[in-house]
Amino acid sequence: MKQNWKIRNPEESLVKELAARLSLDAKLVRLIVNRGYMTPEEINEFLNPHPSRMLNPFLLMGMRDAVTLARAALAEKKRIGVFADSDLDGLTSLTLLKYVLSKQSDIVPRFPVNAESYGLTTSVIDEFHAAGCALIITADSGTRDIREIAYARSLGIDVIVTDHHEPDELLPDAVIINPMQKECPYPYKHLSGVGVAFKFCLALLLSYLPSYDIIFLLLAETPSALAGVPVKNGLPLARKTFDSPARAAEYVSSIGAPVSIVCENASLKEKMSGGKVYTLSGLLPAGFHAAGKDIPLSGMSALLGLARSADKLDMFTAIFFEIQRISSPKILDFMSYALSLVSIGNIADIVPLRGENRVLTACGLTELGKTTHSGLAKILGPGRVDSKKIGWELAPLLNSPGRFGNAGLTADFFISGSVDVLDRIHKINEERKEIINESVENAELRYFGNKFVTASYEGIPEGMAGLIANRLLDSAQKPVIVLVSQPEEGIVKGSGRAGAGFEFLSVVKPMTELFERMGGHQQAFGFSIKQENVEVLLERVSKAMDLLDTAEPVVNIDMEIQKEDITKNFLTLMRLAEPFGRENEEPLLLMKNVPLDSFSRFGKNNLHGKF
Repeated sequence: MKQNWKIRNPEESLVKELAARLSLDAKLVRLIVNRGYMTPEEINEFLNPHPSRMLNPFLLMGMRDAVTLARAALAEKKRIGVFADSDLDGLTSLTLLKYVLSKQSDIVPRFPVNAESYGLTTSVIDEFHAAGCALIITADSGTRDIREIAYARSLGIDVIVTDHHEPDELLPDAVIINPMQKECPYPYKHLSGVGVAFKFCLALLLSYLPSYDIIFLLLAETPSALAGVPVKNGLPLARKTFDSPARAAEYVSSIGAPVSIVCENASLKEKMSGGKVYTLSGLLPAGFHAAGKDIPLSGMSALLGLARSADKLDMFTAIFFEIQRISSPKILDFMSYALSLVSIGNIADIVPLRGENRVLTACGLTELGKTTHSGLAKILGPGRVDSKKIGWELAPLLNSPGRFGNAGLTADFFISGSVDVLDRIHKINEERKEIINESVENAELRYFGNKFVTASYEGIPEGMAGLIANRLLDSAQKPVIVLVSQPEEGIVKGSGRAGAGFEFLSVVKPMTELFERMGGHQQAFGFSIKQENVEVLLERVSKAMDLLDTAEPVVNIDMEIQKEDITKNFLTLMRLAEPFGRENEEPLLLMKNVPLDSFSRFGKNNLHGKF
């Protein structure tokens, strides 16, 4: 066995205990435990990624201010400029924002075109200003555009940043929605750009519901007292304890603002007086089969697909917020439309498919399976839609125009669904494949010891850098920097890629003064740099990596199996762990001493093999 192969061996007693408690196959449980889910509750949540398990968008720092600013602009019919990155994460964000905002105002969409640099620029801001935009909303960008946003503010333009990239210490003069901000209390930090845009759009739509900014006092009975939690916009405030219904009524009167009381059951409701008083089940939307029935919180939680909680008030709050969500047809229609775009952006941007991203992606793939978007339906074809179909087929195809500076074609495709536009995208995609294959085959790699490699190109589209870096990373098995220069420009565009677990961005961050622009994620970042600074950068990266542990990465194998284990039932079990992607990779299985009956080549230039 290779030295860097490691078979994961979770405690057999734990696997057996969890399999018995959850009535699941031990092989499936072993796979899930290997991914770090160790309790019945965690495994149940992993296997049931329900929309009700999404986090409240108002937990994001800046969300309330952003909603207020956007509503003011929409109320006055002010023109809004939306600027997005040109990759699929950015373009799905743009599509989503346009879908929501254009119902009330005129939207001016913009993204980098041709050889324009990444991020918001002063020339783009001048375009927005000339078009009469009073508000700019960035998508999948903006966190590092400090100078440019200061320029927009000097022109009297308000700015909302929706982004997920790692911020610097200094932030722009804007309302910022980014879970990566240090002070942001949002429990999940790894949303994609379109995930953040989705949260903003959802919060904006929720703000138009009659329940927005109304305080609801949720009251539940305990053996010794009444337990209460005031809730505003789905967010719980400080908990309260009352020794009688009369004390609860006194508290409501003391707030000095409209308060509605929601009681755990009908018997408690009868004891309350004054104001608007409801039972929790009485709030269920008309037609819901349990509407009006007095059922316990645990039963209501199961009915709505929520995770059970040992804390009664936590469970009450989650049920209440879910009822608010499903009671609005507009919210449900929006989520059906939006989640398909979120799943595409999540998979294309290779965000971790754990936690909330797993929920968003799984729900989005379900929506994609029944899409009415004619273009997406043609790409996906009949049958089940999974993460591999998005990551290997749809995402490379729709990203192709942006690689050539023509992201508008993909934006048109998302908005119009035109099959004619799709045909044009297919032609561009074939050209992309030829350039990538030729560039990888002819790559002249420069090795910096065993630490990282670089490859330099001249004259190819700058958008190819990241794709080439990904391919070279696969073959070199070490961090890669790809550099692309254009004749006579003097500016080099670059892309850095590294395998999971290696924080490449942290290596180059201290060298910020060398870059014209730089941003991205730990394992995937882009930059532009003057030609004369390239060698300085590479030397400094080499010295910085001398101080790091660059040992061969471990290949974690989920389990060893025998040939007879591979049955339809086994494959069905493995699919229960989908969607697969970063931090929830496809199962890696080991079979020893397997004789090969045959081997055949296939694909373009016979570069693929099947045995």
